[in-house]
Amino acid sequence: MKFVCSHRKCSALLAVLLLGGIYPLFACACRDTQVKAVARLAEVSIETPRAPTVVPLVELAKRDPRALLDLGLERVAKLTDEYHCVFLKQERMNGKLGTRQTIDVRYREEPRAVYMTWLENAGKVKRTLWVEGQNLSIKGEEQALVEPAGRLARLVVDEVKIPIHGDQARKASRYPIDRFGFHATLERLCSDNKRFDELGGMAWEYAGRGSLDGRPTLVLIRHLPYTGPEGAYPDARLVVHIDQEWVVPVAVYSYADENEETLIGSYETTQVKLKPSFARDAFSF
Repeated sequence: MKFVCSHRKCSALLAVLLLGGIYPLFACACRDTQVKAVARLAEVSIETPRAPTVVPLVELAKRDPRALLDLGLERVAKLTDEYHCVFLKQERMNGKLGTRQTIDVRYREEPRAVYMTWLENAGKVKRTLWVEGQNLSIKGEEQALVEPAGRLARLVVDEVKIPIHGDQARKASRYPIDRFGFHATLERLCSDNKRFDELGGMAWEYAGRGSLDGRPTLVLIRHLPYTGPEGAYPDARLVVHIDQEWVVPVAVYSYADENEETLIGSYETTQVKLKPSFARDAFSF
């Protein structure tokens, strides 16, 4: 990262930040040169393994969108190891597009934990909690605690345990709960890049700057030779918004066609609060 300032105070602060490994953001400490880091981040120079020369972040997105995803994956665990957010999800299941759901989410990286509470359009589930290594089945399968939605359902049972990769989970969502989050999404995108390299037909492009929830983003688009839900590819067009400050995917839109007429899945992560200092019981029913 490059930051130019003639003031000694700013140079000293930058040196401390760089030595401490805290390089994603830096705002000048002087009143006359202070700027919002988010607004400038796309102009910041960064060096990555896929782009060994130092280039501005937006230029990296233009030159090699995949390198931007790789950069996000390198940084994501330290930056977003704990966060609280509101997740907006809409999916096509069994050929039918469902309603848009609003979900309050608590996320923790170590040990992995995801706690979801439905705020709107809950369907059959009011809340669900998965903590890695807890609530294992007799067969050693990862299970999530689920509280059914509806008063009648809760009169019968307060909570149940459901294998996160079982049939019930697959019928409820396109992705299991352990694939939620910035880290898991970046892992999936980078893993898909390697897989589709072998299959062929994949292309990424930079589509310009965007925004989500008032935060500036860089927009990437992936093209695949989609042949339907039973084919080798998950979609025809994938639109990804990368947050310019955190370099993580805050929005992902999957389409069955290049004209974006048939939505497969829409995922937006909003109202994000990083490192919120969760209480001890934050990941328990």
